[in-house]
Amino acid sequence: MEQHQKPMEQQQVIMAITKLDLPHVPPKASWAVTGIIPVGHTSMLYAPAGVGKTRIVSYLAAQMTRPYPNGLFLGHEVRGGRVVILDADDPTGYGYKVWLNRFLAAHADTRRELIDLRTITGGLTPEDVGSLLNELKNTPPRLIVIDTFASAFAGLDILRAHHVQQALTGLASVAKELNCAVLILDHVGKLQPGQTVASKGPYGAAKTFSPRAVFALSRVPPKEVEGRDVLKFECTKMSYAVEPYPKGVEIQLEEGDLIARAALADLPGKNMLEAAIAAIEEALKAAEGEQMPRKLLLNSAIEAVNITERYAVRALEEVLKKLGDKVTVFNLKGRGSPKAYAYNISSSRDDSSVGDELSFDEQVFSVKDKSGTKEPVEDF
Repeated sequence: MEQHQKPMEQQQVIMAITKLDLPHVPPKASWAVTGIIPVGHTSMLYAPAGVGKTRIVSYLAAQMTRPYPNGLFLGHEVRGGRVVILDADDPTGYGYKVWLNRFLAAHADTRRELIDLRTITGGLTPEDVGSLLNELKNTPPRLIVIDTFASAFAGLDILRAHHVQQALTGLASVAKELNCAVLILDHVGKLQPGQTVASKGPYGAAKTFSPRAVFALSRVPPKEVEGRDVLKFECTKMSYAVEPYPKGVEIQLEEGDLIARAALADLPGKNMLEAAIAAIEEALKAAEGEQMPRKLLLNSAIEAVNITERYAVRALEEVLKKLGDKVTVFNLKGRGSPKAYAYNISSSRDDSSVGDELSFDEQVFSVKDKSGTKEPVEDF
């Protein structure tokens, strides 16, 4: 019996668990595009076929070849360098040849030699990923683009989460080893009536588990933007920064379609945050003093504006800041210390004293609970 027992030291070595050090200060994230695409990790961009993934990636790639600080992507600072694009959807790479040339021609300081365009045929294997990693170690790129996941890993059962995770883990290892960003493109399944691309997600939900940033790309209905071709770039997951607001972008062609430029475009209707704030404030006031559970308030914004819960939480914080003493906070019983809120109609506070501008960089504000004490917003 004793001869089959292993010393404790050996048991610890073969465990799949590794102890990590906890630093005294939070580590600082490194970005290929500040607040958008992190370095050392995978990110994902999904969209219906034909919407404009190739155009957006070509725009990004061209901006990454410009010297710092000239490069910008949707208004965000770019820390550029070499870009490797692996096109698995089109063995000729025709779409990238067209759009990369158009975007490179838009600025005199772009560097064509920093773009490495390749094709994938037959699907990537773990051995292929390992070979790519070994090849790029000597001259690591700043960004690797996989277009698309489904085509690059042909034959993979995307409905089996562990199969998807194995492929994503391999790409995450590439990002970590090369200290670069890996952007994975993918398609979206058929939308149901009233469903948005952002809420639908890529085909195979497991694809979004591993990437640290996930984005949806959709086309704004032309009738809502005076017939123009406007794309909506929307973040649905962001692990290392505040989730950025959705951006509208319009690709403009010049000089006989030889030059392409990307311009920010207003999205139709209210700013999504403003609309969420309005939905929550309206729900509070409509309750006429009755308690509104926090979950119901968040859902009122999510359903009205079709936003993520993170946006709804930020909107609720702004509503509480705006209304101040007109809102009473109730601590409820249950797991997670649930809260409810009630709008105090009889309060004499004047809302006009609160500024119109919304800033998430301002210091944390407080509201009164039912005992008259103050509670910080982080507790909500």
